[in-house]
Amino acid sequence: MTSCIKIGIYGWLLSHGLIIAAQGLIRLTAIEPGTEAVQLIPNGDFQSVAPSSEGPQAAGWTRQGQLAPSVGTNTSRANEGQVAGGKVDLHYPVSLLQRLVHLEPNTSYVLSAYLWNMGDPANSVNTVLDFNDAPGEPQLVLSSSNSGADSGYFAYRSFNTGTTGASITLRLFYDGLTGTGASAGYYPLAAQWDNIAITKAVEFIPPTPHGTGGNLRPRVRIDNPNSDDSLFFPTLPASVPIEATAT
Repeated sequence: MTSCIKIGIYGWLLSHGLIIAAQGLIRLTAIEPGTEAVQLIPNGDFQSVAPSSEGPQAAGWTRQGQLAPSVGTNTSRANEGQVAGGKVDLHYPVSLLQRLVHLEPNTSYVLSAYLWNMGDPANSVNTVLDFNDAPGEPQLVLSSSNSGADSGYFAYRSFNTGTTGASITLRLFYDGLTGTGASAGYYPLAAQWDNIAITKAVEFIPPTPHGTGGNLRPRVRIDNPNSDDSLFFPTLPASVPIEATAT
């Protein structure tokens, strides 16, 4: 009876954001990437980019330093070959992408992402994803000291908006520049992020182990109407036919 009470109290504290859950790290080589049940944030997979005088930009994100969508290294088919990549050839000590995200108040969520780190002990940065130092933020960190970090990890951590707030600034960044910032085999690529998701805790399911044949989540694209189309409805009630492609 005593152990049940302790577990119940811990679960209540965790769900109410009074205990910060430890970070979970699972190697991408040990799982079937894309089999997790998560809710990707807008352009959290970095497949949709907008033109910019400074290079490609992910819609809805702002950046500082050397971070932009780019062709990924050591990615899986769940990434479709494009990630947010941080480079250090200009020796920026910190670079970031950030965006505002609105969540439901007093709700338990899980922050998750694919992270890569291309450094070595002499030349490296830290790969980080967090909430701009909000109270109780679920910071995810991958360093060059994590075994096989260049092949990627699925990282996740729980939080509650009763602690962090419901409107948060989500940011991905690298810092802690040491040496040139990347191992010779990958220079100037230092870090990568992809499939960034914020999922209600009751709906979150981690990815299945490699070789178990789990189903990849579908990728759906709305083909018609286009995002910039203006719609006119001469009569009410109105209906909008939607054409979509799913793979």
